[in-house]
Amino acid sequence: MRKINVLLIIFIFISVSFLHNTLAQEYNRWDLPEHAKMRIGKGSVGTLTFSPDGKRLIVKSSIGLWVYDTHTGTELDFVPGDQSNILGLSPNANIYVSRDTDNTVSVRNITDGSVISTLQGETTDIKHTIVSHDEDIIVSKIGNEILAWDLGTGSIKRSIKLEVEWISDVALSPDGTTIASRSWNPDSYHLELWDVATGTLIRTLSRYARYMDDVLFTPDGKTIITSGETSVQLWDVSAGKRTINFSTPRHNSIAVSPNGETIATVGQKGLHLWDLATGEYIKHLGQHLWGIYNVAFSPDGTTLASSGRDELYLWDVESGTRKMSVKGHTSAIGGVAISPDGSVLATSNWPHINLWNPITGEHKHFIYGRGHHSYHFDLVYSPDGNILVSLDFSTIHLWDAFTNEHLAAIYTWRGHGQIPTQRITQQFNSFVFSPDGNHLVAGHTDHTIHIWYMGRTYIDALKGHTDVVSSIAFSPDNQTLISGSYDQTVRIWDFTARSNIATFTGHTDKINSVAVNPDGSKIASGSEDNIIILWEVATGNSITIHTQHTHGIEQLTFSIDGKTRVSCGAYEDPIIQIWDVANANLITNITDHSKGRPRVVFNPDGKTLFSTSYDGTVLLWDYAALLGGDDSEIQIFAEDANRDGSVDLQDLIYVASQFGKTGLDSPADVNADGVINIADLLLVAAALTDGNSAPSIDTGTNDSISAAEIQQWLDQAWQVNTSQPIYQNGIIVLQGLLARLTPEKTMLLSNYPNPFNPDTWIPYQLAKPADVTLRIYASDGLLIRTLVLGKKPAGRYQIRNDAVYWDGKNEFGEHAASGVYFYTLTAGNFSATRRMVVCK
Repeated sequence: MRKINVLLIIFIFISVSFLHNTLAQEYNRWDLPEHAKMRIGKGSVGTLTFSPDGKRLIVKSSIGLWVYDTHTGTELDFVPGDQSNILGLSPNANIYVSRDTDNTVSVRNITDGSVISTLQGETTDIKHTIVSHDEDIIVSKIGNEILAWDLGTGSIKRSIKLEVEWISDVALSPDGTTIASRSWNPDSYHLELWDVATGTLIRTLSRYARYMDDVLFTPDGKTIITSGETSVQLWDVSAGKRTINFSTPRHNSIAVSPNGETIATVGQKGLHLWDLATGEYIKHLGQHLWGIYNVAFSPDGTTLASSGRDELYLWDVESGTRKMSVKGHTSAIGGVAISPDGSVLATSNWPHINLWNPITGEHKHFIYGRGHHSYHFDLVYSPDGNILVSLDFSTIHLWDAFTNEHLAAIYTWRGHGQIPTQRITQQFNSFVFSPDGNHLVAGHTDHTIHIWYMGRTYIDALKGHTDVVSSIAFSPDNQTLISGSYDQTVRIWDFTARSNIATFTGHTDKINSVAVNPDGSKIASGSEDNIIILWEVATGNSITIHTQHTHGIEQLTFSIDGKTRVSCGAYEDPIIQIWDVANANLITNITDHSKGRPRVVFNPDGKTLFSTSYDGTVLLWDYAALLGGDDSEIQIFAEDANRDGSVDLQDLIYVASQFGKTGLDSPADVNADGVINIADLLLVAAALTDGNSAPSIDTGTNDSISAAEIQQWLDQAWQVNTSQPIYQNGIIVLQGLLARLTPEKTMLLSNYPNPFNPDTWIPYQLAKPADVTLRIYASDGLLIRTLVLGKKPAGRYQIRNDAVYWDGKNEFGEHAASGVYFYTLTAGNFSATRRMVVCK
């Protein structure tokens, strides 16, 4: 016995080590678009909702809904979707309301995304919805109308039209019977209560509710809370009057505790608590670096969640201390750059710069902005990779790429010399290093191109453009500089002579971007006229390409081999387009960022395209696969253990069949640690559906997985339990499989084949574990055979490997004669009998 315990301890220790050291395919690989390899960043943080048991926190981000374990901060699930198209979440966190691609509004199950109902009527202008606590109705506002839908059918239950110009806010009472609305006319601002059942006005609380941003009910429904920027008001619903009005620091959002005793306000000045009955100040819990925008109480009132741009914190209400910081959320990205050796990816997020490992997606470091309002909206590395340069409107910052130390700042002012005594409003728009790294060049709103030696010593300004210089690029020969301007011209400069040697015209609006192909023979220019012009440098001949961009082209980039060109839209246009340079044809569109102003950069090897946008994320694309050409490689995933081209249930079966084998170069060793065990199986399970739901199961094939097998795997997984998200997801998938294989009730099923000669299989299913026995009787009631199966776990025993097998013989080994027989299954308190026929 002692020996067994020692072996078990060794097994657990080794397995835990394997699990903790294997980090492949975590949340940054969930729900990726086709041909995307990874996502860096979770997007900016929005509204917050706790599950009723307080174990989950659902966070609305700029790219969808993230679900977290509130005790560990582990990612449990991700529901992708444009933030503006996720219109509401139920208080019980079971369902959400979303706008679909065809502009319909659907009510969906948050677990699997299935549609519960589709809202009927005109829904185009719906921006936000409120789901009742009992999940019976959905309330929203459109113009001057309040609409209430039946959640189950999607039909309109009540329409309330107000004689006002606009409804700015609505709230629904906890019992779902009353709607509070804040609306306005040019001469009045109404705070009113409406009966949901009849659509009639109950009472007007105020006609002077001008400075209000939030409207919400207390949990008992007896009080309405409204707030302005620096005040909170309480209104007695039954009495129809205001009871309390108190001042607060400037805030963005408020929340009320579940017991209705405390109000939380959040803003630039932090997180504050107030006594709801008296309006008295309780305490200050803390603050975010860049302000707080949303707050929510846990169901038991002991925890507060707060969010602000890229920060997500959980606080202990009693002690006032911060319990947890959930990492990974990222605010809008303005610029992106990759180091020359491809080892560091830099993104500029307001108000700092993030450095990432582009292979694993791991966050490496923050570079904080030089001031509270810094916004670095463009980035570039020096050719030797030693310096990272960021553009912050009127200032260019130089950073040591290895120590992240701030080296210098180049300001916008006349003379471009020392730190200015008087700032001016002009600013830099773009910048680039010369290929030899000796010069830093920047375009400017003063119509000139400014040059610094080594990024430190100001040298000269190139003059010739008559409007803002919006974009510049160097030719690989180090002698030629290209610039684009709002004056609708592209100019070519002899950099050594500092002279303008050619000017190209053809655009009808501002030029935002220019790019040079790798051999310097072609220039591409993009404009607000939504046109790309491809110029031959030697001759000036051009090809005009009409794009699908709608608000101008803000960035152009050639691929590393020069065969393709990528164009990016403006803030209102999140589309990225890839073009064939030789024939000027559009190859494909990337439409997977939820917000506009996308930016792209190629990995130095040309195999990966990094795309970013204001949604705060970076998507890593297999560029060959995006192009869809013959040279695109078939990607073999480690989790495809049986190497059949797909990750499915067969991979689970194969890995399990290899358990315990060591020292082999086997594809079943998914994490390549030299031993095949439960860690490898969990990685495969997590990859089945990217960790979000269980896959479908074919229960009618001979190679299906049984509930007993899955239960054994879960038993092993729980013995080596880990907090790593990838393994938690694998366990969740296995639990989902087990649930699907566990029937709701115990049943005895028809044998097959029937009639039979000489043997047959008798299927059954168990809703819970039981001792199972099968007895076979002749038509006269004589017991022919007893098959004792023993203790069986819950599950379906239907395929030939699992069902009861009868060889057609009696207890003495004699073959049964032709005729009608009956078989009875007993499983615990369950008993059932069916008929079968032996035909010879």
